[in-house]
Amino acid sequence: MRETFKTILLTVLVLLSMFFTWNIWTFQGDFKEEPKTSVQSASIAKTSKSYNLNDVVKPYQFIIHTNHRLYGNVDSDVIDRMFSTILAARWTLPVNTNFDESHLNKEYELVFSAPITAELIQSLFKFSNDNVSLPNNLMIYKIALILESDETNNASKTATIVFKDATGKGVFYATSKNFNVSKIESLGNEKDLGEIWSEYMAQEVKNGKKIYLPEKAMTNMTPKTFIYKPVQIERFEQILFPDLSQVTPNGSGVYTDGENMLSSDQDVLTFKSYNGSSSASQDMDTIYESWAKVNSLGGWTDHYIYDDYIVKPTNGESDVSFRMMIDNLPVYSPTNAYQTMVYMKWNKGQLTEFNRTLLDLNSVRLYEGDNVHLYSGQEALAILKENGENLKDIQDIRVGYILYKNQDQQSVTLTPSWLYKKDDQWNELISQSDAERNAQLKNKNVNNQLGGSGQ
Repeated sequence: MRETFKTILLTVLVLLSMFFTWNIWTFQGDFKEEPKTSVQSASIAKTSKSYNLNDVVKPYQFIIHTNHRLYGNVDSDVIDRMFSTILAARWTLPVNTNFDESHLNKEYELVFSAPITAELIQSLFKFSNDNVSLPNNLMIYKIALILESDETNNASKTATIVFKDATGKGVFYATSKNFNVSKIESLGNEKDLGEIWSEYMAQEVKNGKKIYLPEKAMTNMTPKTFIYKPVQIERFEQILFPDLSQVTPNGSGVYTDGENMLSSDQDVLTFKSYNGSSSASQDMDTIYESWAKVNSLGGWTDHYIYDDYIVKPTNGESDVSFRMMIDNLPVYSPTNAYQTMVYMKWNKGQLTEFNRTLLDLNSVRLYEGDNVHLYSGQEALAILKENGENLKDIQDIRVGYILYKNQDQQSVTLTPSWLYKKDDQWNELISQSDAERNAQLKNKNVNNQLGGSGQ
């Protein structure tokens, strides 16, 4: 009886084994066929990071005009709430006449680092007609939101957005009849003005451009030290050259295929193309194309925003820059400007130069230092004058971080500072007395390191 049971059990197991084997052989999964991915694309995807257009082309400053006073904020969360709410609304066709703002009690203004063009506006904003016609030479630096009171429905109001040039003059405006204010109704409450929102002042600089500066000195900013991760240049070699089989290294870290050259120095990648032919349209928006190009390269190692645009229409050239942002402030390098940037140069629709940092700070924050004192806006203007600068030559003034690379370890320190832009270059703004004191401290540190007495 026991032997018979064993025989039956063994037969059942054999049949089950045959059944499962047949299922494996004949199984066809319900999978969609995907396009073949090269090894090159797969290796990039492991480390790539992409952002939506409105994550990169976005305001850096939020100003509230109320009761003839200005209040400002650079908190990216606050700015994003307002910007995303505006982008989610549907607007009427733009009206190319000036909007009368003289009677307004309150205005919400978003300020961009660099101008947004017609194509960017059409890509970002929703209009009642998708075929909005805007001038190709349009340069918008600010957008202002005005809400009309509607007592019958507090969650929905009639809103107007005014698109302004660098001087603050309205270029055109559009309206939305059912603007949803639920996400932004708490922004700029009276109790927050002067506390969470700092008092600001307006200042005119070169070519009548209007900028906004904090009125009071800042005492709650701290230096920050990060461990950085080096970005490997080989990551970009695989995607910047059209044919890797033609690329040859020269032994000193320079790669070339005869028409393109890739190299690195001071933690900066430099790619240059000497190929004169181009199939791209000369009329394309190079700001939009630059964002799309960096996205395709997986090049957003940290958070960047669109920061600068220089165009030379007569020869078809344009420069587009994206700047690293840390804790809501732009980052600058005193040794190599590209150490905190992604920069692209275009000529007649072709990318001819690509410079970018090889530092990735999106890793470990080591520590923060003690609070530092930064000048008020008025003091910053006085120091510019003291240093012999003329505001008619100054393009912009901002608070940001200056990046210093530490030699003893793989880290960088970001120090808060005032900066000003002149001749398309950013410079640290520092008083003569502070500069002399810093020089003395530096010399003292050098003497201590060398074992000298300093006498």
